[in-house]
Amino acid sequence: MKNEIKNIEWLFDKPIAHRGLIEKGYVENTEKAFLNCVKKGYAIETDVRYDKDKNLVCFHDKDLKRLANLDLEIKDLSKNELKKIRLLGKEKIVYFDELLNLVNEKVPILIEIKYPSEKTIEKDLLNALKGYNGKYAVQSFNPLCLIRLKKLAPFILRGQLITLDKDRPYTEKLKWSFVNKFTCPDFLSVNVEGLNFSYILPTLCYTVKTEEDFKKAMKYCDNIIAENFLEYGEFKEK
Repeated sequence: MKNEIKNIEWLFDKPIAHRGLIEKGYVENTEKAFLNCVKKGYAIETDVRYDKDKNLVCFHDKDLKRLANLDLEIKDLSKNELKKIRLLGKEKIVYFDELLNLVNEKVPILIEIKYPSEKTIEKDLLNALKGYNGKYAVQSFNPLCLIRLKKLAPFILRGQLITLDKDRPYTEKLKWSFVNKFTCPDFLSVNVEGLNFSYILPTLCYTVKTEEDFKKAMKYCDNIIAENFLEYGEFKEK
């Protein structure tokens, strides 16, 4: 897992697929979406959070309302319970160890640690990555998460997720510039809605969904975390 010199180039090679490469009939953060990335050679962006027993689940929302129409939170359910659920009536929830096996070091993984999370989640994620020699980076909105990662594993790529208020972009930029002095991220991930300027640090833009978003993002950023990118621009499939 350890690399003495950080390899950051892959972050800017080609678009990073937001929650997997989702095409018609696919569900975010599921086996089909992840394997589609492997098949077509795109990096995966995914989310991790705890289940009831502190196993790492690849799931964005804190609850199952949107994808399973269940008023239940991930943190309150065991692996056995979560594995019985079908997202949008058809797909199983994927655990992080399963994702690593699916990817098998073939494409990079950009991992977002969801919060609020217990402060043990960074250590558990690093333990899960022991022996995994594929390319990966970890990002979070929570600055404390990045500080803990810096102490636990200074050699891994760390990214600070930022949501800029489009009505106060410069105030927000100053705030995050101050925060970044403590977190020392290797890169930033900035929302496309609030994007109005470039950064000194290497920067990803999320979540790009249209060609218009793409053009705006590439004016200020080094790469995109995107959906639907096979439908527009230079990435359009023929």
